[in-house]
Amino acid sequence: MIEFTKEKIKRKTKNAFLKIIFSRFFITVLIVLLEWLILMNFFRALTHDLSIGTIIFVDFIISIIIINTNIGKISYKLSWIMLVNLFPGIGFLFYIFFILQKKFVFGNKNLKKILEKTSKHYIGNYEEIKHNVSEYENNSFLNYCYKTAKFVPYSDYKIKYFDNGRDFFEDVIRELNNAKKFIFIEVFILNDGIIWDRILKILKNKVKEGVCVKLLYDGLNTISSFNISYLNKLKTFGIHAKMFSPIAPLISSNQNNRDHRKLIIIDNNVAYTGGINIADEYANIYEKYGVWKDSGIKINGEAVRSMTLFFLEVWYMTEKISTWDIDKYLIDDKKNQNNTFDKYIIPYEDFPNDEENVSEQLFKMMFNYSFEYIYIMTPYLILDESMIDTIIRTRKRGVDVKIITPHIPDKKLVFYVTRKNYSELLKAGVEIYEYKKGFVHSKVLIQDDLRAIVGTANLDFRSLYLHYENGVYIYNDEVILDIKKDFNNILKECIRINTYLEIPFYQRFIGSLLNIFSNQL
Repeated sequence: MIEFTKEKIKRKTKNAFLKIIFSRFFITVLIVLLEWLILMNFFRALTHDLSIGTIIFVDFIISIIIINTNIGKISYKLSWIMLVNLFPGIGFLFYIFFILQKKFVFGNKNLKKILEKTSKHYIGNYEEIKHNVSEYENNSFLNYCYKTAKFVPYSDYKIKYFDNGRDFFEDVIRELNNAKKFIFIEVFILNDGIIWDRILKILKNKVKEGVCVKLLYDGLNTISSFNISYLNKLKTFGIHAKMFSPIAPLISSNQNNRDHRKLIIIDNNVAYTGGINIADEYANIYEKYGVWKDSGIKINGEAVRSMTLFFLEVWYMTEKISTWDIDKYLIDDKKNQNNTFDKYIIPYEDFPNDEENVSEQLFKMMFNYSFEYIYIMTPYLILDESMIDTIIRTRKRGVDVKIITPHIPDKKLVFYVTRKNYSELLKAGVEIYEYKKGFVHSKVLIQDDLRAIVGTANLDFRSLYLHYENGVYIYNDEVILDIKKDFNNILKECIRINTYLEIPFYQRFIGSLLNIFSNQL
């Protein structure tokens, strides 16, 4: 019996080893290493044919070009200049490679066509709302969203805030069971567990009832159990499943552009968004990084129309134009959720391949238009010089600025860079707190009991410039007080960082070093 057990263990170990060796992740790593080897050999050939002086001169010219280009912030340019000069020859090759690839961002050509097609389907209450809100609001957020960013406001809606993942998922599951026509799910992280098992069971049953189910999850899941094989398995259940930009074994800047959005839409009547992905840790079924603090919102009413369109725009990015059937999903079987026009919401989305950084602009406007306070929950605080300046100027105007970040990190190096950004903010009087029980994943801004943003974008470079994101801007709604109450409750479970010197020296050193390249593609 003992010998059999040993043999079984030996066989399982061998199988596990073979599984790792032939896994997509392992093969991807090998191919990337091979690409690096080829690149290094090319560099050797380059240095053999050209003098070091010539290479240094080329690097100098590239540095001048970087300084004078209109692309990127000062910190972005600085990081590229350092890379080019720290690695003579190979640095400028990388710069040219990445800049050229930015012209061919995943789905860029199709996306522009889709946005043109969906633009006529956005129907809000702009005219009524602008006559019922203050001139100050009309000339700021409302006009920016509607006239510049092209997102419509809605007064016909109901909104509910969830301060934890467990309640969020219970509500989602209840609404999924009521689906009659379609279910759309778009998520960044999808993991096996109790939550996914419950949702998948419902999805399979709904398919049998004739409900259209579309599932879109980000390609980072390629290296998890939700790989291409699992994707094909989902399709056998009748689920229209798709992976956004699967991780490929190539050095590519496009792979920085992840689908970080979270959308669950049912029958064009109910929609959910926020920070919550589909995994057990988001409901605190188990503790991954201590207690997981997250939040989300549920929207009913006409405002769901925008979120349905958001999903379809990204879904059709890789589809032929002939398949773009949008009208059939815009079912209008709900009206008059809210009959007043003095409060409204604006669902919005943000793409890395357009000219407008919507999330960044709205965040900055929240700071610039604040008078009494602005409170923020974010898992990461990785800021460029303009955002740091915006926050500091807000505090210097006498505004109460409070920021909550995690005390238990999910990524230690990112945590060190986050703490590095405390330095200037603390000197200006910004209050920074860390949630001592665990990890804060909420992405929430609240301002003056008047405005709030709940969405998927973190206060970091990746969310603001590289990822596909979405959120909801809320004006003058009672739900803002619910969000504020949640913030104040979490504040009681935080430790305050009084001075940057409280941070251990090694973290300050590593954070300062990594901060130079924190916004590097």
